[in-house]
Amino acid sequence: MGAILNIKRSQLDETMDNYDQSAKVTAAVGEDSDAVRRFKYACGKNANTMRALFKEAGAKVRALHFSVKDMEAFRLATNELADKLSDKDEDGKSVTDDEGNLVINENKDAFGEGLELLKKEHATAIAKQDAVTKKIDDYLDETVTVPIFQVPFSTVPEKIGGAFIDMIAPMLTDVPDM
Repeated sequence: MGAILNIKRSQLDETMDNYDQSAKVTAAVGEDSDAVRRFKYACGKNANTMRALFKEAGAKVRALHFSVKDMEAFRLATNELADKLSDKDEDGKSVTDDEGNLVINENKDAFGEGLELLKKEHATAIAKQDAVTKKIDDYLDETVTVPIFQVPFSTVPEKIGGAFIDMIAPMLTDVPDM
């Protein structure tokens, strides 16, 4: 241990990935393999610490996200409307785009009107979902304190470039002035 990293919960995933990738680097020919091993060990420990926090945050976000049960009725009604008004192929099946979304060109106005009616009908659920979304955004915007294992800058493998060094800098001691 050695340092503390204060980051937003929303940054845990990317930061964890940076440490994960750094932990997988191999030593170059002639490089001090013990130093590289210490570096990889510290990166792995840091990634695991962040992974635990990331899983905890993910569980809370999922729980919040699915807390508005009334939204399921709105989603189902919207899907039924879209399926009913979507463009059809020669077999009468709904047409989808490359990403699997229903295509609605011919009945676009009717779909828009129907969607507005559904939004009015399910206004309470939508308002609840908007409040939950705000709560999730606020939660992910909070700063968490992550204990970081540190190693000397001299243990950084040659294969780790400047951009990665910048991303993992909180774990490095004795960083030379550039």
